[in-house]
Amino acid sequence: MAKFLSSLGRATFAVVSFVIVFSSTIITADAAVAGPGSVLVPSIPSPIAQSNNYTVKVRSEGDKQWQSVDLYWTRVMVANVTTGAGIYHNSSVGIFDFDGVIDISIEPRQDLFPSIDSVRIRPLSYDIPWTLNGRTIQLTLSEPANLVVEVNGDVFQVLHLFLNKIDTGDPQQEKNGTVTSFSPGYHQLNQTYKISSGETVYLAPGAVVKGSFLFLNVENARLIGHGIIYGSSLNAVNVSFSNNILVDGPTVLSPLHASVGVGSSHDILIRNLRVISSGQWGDGIDTWCSQNITYEKLFMRTGDDSLAFYLSSSPYSGDSQNITIRDSSVWADVAHPLNVGGFGGNETMSDLTFDNIDILDQHEPQIYYQGCMAMSASNGNIVKNVLFNNIRVENFRMGMLFSFKVAYNSKYDSTAGGTLSNITVRDVEYNGSDSNISIMSGYDKNSLIEFVNFEGLRINGQLIWSGMQKAPWYAVSDYVPMWVDNHVYFKVKASDFVHPGLWHTHNDLERIRTNVLSKIEPWASAYANFRADKYSQANYTMKGPAAVISRGAVSNYSLFSYDAKAAWQNALMWYITKDQAHWERSTTILDAWGSNLTNIIGTDRSLLIGLEGDLFVNAAEIMRWEGNWTEATSAWWGGSGFSIQLYWLFSRQSIPIGQANYGMVSIEALLSFAVYLEDVQLYNYAMDAFIQDNCAGLFATYDSRTGQSIEAGRDQSHTMSGLGWAAYGARVGQSQGVDLYGLGNNLLLKGAEYAAQYNLKETVEYEPNWRRCESVLVDGPWSTISASNRGVTNQRRSGTSYTTNMWLIAS
Repeated sequence: MAKFLSSLGRATFAVVSFVIVFSSTIITADAAVAGPGSVLVPSIPSPIAQSNNYTVKVRSEGDKQWQSVDLYWTRVMVANVTTGAGIYHNSSVGIFDFDGVIDISIEPRQDLFPSIDSVRIRPLSYDIPWTLNGRTIQLTLSEPANLVVEVNGDVFQVLHLFLNKIDTGDPQQEKNGTVTSFSPGYHQLNQTYKISSGETVYLAPGAVVKGSFLFLNVENARLIGHGIIYGSSLNAVNVSFSNNILVDGPTVLSPLHASVGVGSSHDILIRNLRVISSGQWGDGIDTWCSQNITYEKLFMRTGDDSLAFYLSSSPYSGDSQNITIRDSSVWADVAHPLNVGGFGGNETMSDLTFDNIDILDQHEPQIYYQGCMAMSASNGNIVKNVLFNNIRVENFRMGMLFSFKVAYNSKYDSTAGGTLSNITVRDVEYNGSDSNISIMSGYDKNSLIEFVNFEGLRINGQLIWSGMQKAPWYAVSDYVPMWVDNHVYFKVKASDFVHPGLWHTHNDLERIRTNVLSKIEPWASAYANFRADKYSQANYTMKGPAAVISRGAVSNYSLFSYDAKAAWQNALMWYITKDQAHWERSTTILDAWGSNLTNIIGTDRSLLIGLEGDLFVNAAEIMRWEGNWTEATSAWWGGSGFSIQLYWLFSRQSIPIGQANYGMVSIEALLSFAVYLEDVQLYNYAMDAFIQDNCAGLFATYDSRTGQSIEAGRDQSHTMSGLGWAAYGARVGQSQGVDLYGLGNNLLLKGAEYAAQYNLKETVEYEPNWRRCESVLVDGPWSTISASNRGVTNQRRSGTSYTTNMWLIAS
């Protein structure tokens, strides 16, 4: 929420003039030079139409004398749902500059608003206080802003206020390049003004230019100033095949079509741009095939997409990358406020960030073109790495909150298919009641949406997330509401898996081997200890196999524990030394258990499977993909014994997920099993559970505010065990190209920090009522944090000492 606070000081301002040459004509321009406490109100030149819908006055705080503010007349529109034609409404725009603190007085016209029943100053997130004295609305500001004053819920006959900080710089003082200035008054261009490399074009406050500006094959050029570009028949501003371009400060009113186009350009900064359009294809800014783009402090009220990002369309071609939009307000009277994707062919759009944006409205009758935040991939395009962060959506008239789809639109697309991937929606808030159901939809099994993460989504104040209170048979997406189809996946096909890809990738193993053989510390010393361990010996005596192993009241699983550890350590020893004896020891153990084990029983069998089973499959992953091991045939089932055993005995028994650390150990093991088996369905199930399981998933286990574990009141050994299992799962995710460590704004790290702080004898905040699962843990809930095993990170597994690998998180 932005607050407009008071600032100090007020002063007078003086007027200076200068003479410049423009198109072989001498033009005198007046520029205001002012100090704190100043107000500069330009008059509207003839023949520009003015609005009398409001009477607006402004003064510096403490002054008694008011200045009248001329209002521009402009149009806004809404689509006729019967004919498709536009229905146009008159609207008003006031523009002035100030420093210091000002008072603004606004009086709506009597016949337009016989009574004043309600007033809203938008964006609502600014929380600007106002008072109503009779028929006069009054407010006080200390910072520039782009505001909409709405009376009696009328969204058309509003007052738009575009308020600037007084620019005390003199563009004539530029030491390099040409400066061309448009003075206050009306200027009509007979042709598009082409800005040259190194040139600065300055639109003084009160300058109204009817025409268009073009940056074409230029660099290091600027279009600046608080003047107005009015009634352009083409794009008001077009940036094509150019770089290092700045557009800062102008307002675009009543363009015939779109306002700004950027194509095949790079290193572009557009800021403090205000647009009101109502023409056909009246987009705000369209961006094609460009890189290193920043748009900031914008206000867009448009008759089509407010901000649209496209791939190839003649004459532009190529990928788009590294685009940032921030600190802005958007309002789409038609189509989308924010629209990503479209056109192109087998191209990539990546690394887009939308940050700190207010979406004020959407009114789009066509379902296909709805979506306050819309993304579409088609024509074989890839759209990836998109972040929507800190977005506030006010109640809109007609549309939907999200529209993410891989699709085919016969009007614009030549072929179907594409991919949307790595989408993060963070801290998005919608307050309203008129949204249609949102859509997240792929196209087919080869054209999918992958890796979409919602963090901190609030709908009318309710946090929508996997740990929310809800009926267990409801989907979380029902509370948006959002339709999610069957083509939204984490993995799609077997060839998507990385091997080896569990605790160690090929690069990890190579790094270990290279550093050990090069005697680089700390690898050399660690290897010396590892090599000396009894489970790392090629002559290790196998303790099994057994047909049945049990963990519970009666246990014999230590046989499997010892052998699983020996199999894994010998696998690592083989890779480092390439000694065939270690290869034989590891694969013999894998084959023996794979051919003989027929059942796993006991009340704690899920822990046995999750702990020892995960270690076992990590050994197999190394030997299969680095050592070319082929599994021996199973005597009890036929076919590939180890894999069938892994599926039927390990994976199938792990699918019912418990709670807290007990459930997380099953989840992280399922991830490992799925990767080894190349089981897409199982992998997607486990990945979804890691994130969203109601009782064991990451967000259910750790408080996103403090990092407190769901088991912090139970004891510290279970708390840190849970962290360890989560870290193992995140490591598998990382090997497969998914950042689970960073999920939830580094929630796993926050959990580790909380546990470390407490176990290092420091004080932490503890909330006894924080738990995300309705089921009650052992002896829980707990009123205080537990000191049991405080400071202990060393656990025991089947009589074998090991250190919980929670600190992988920080490595």
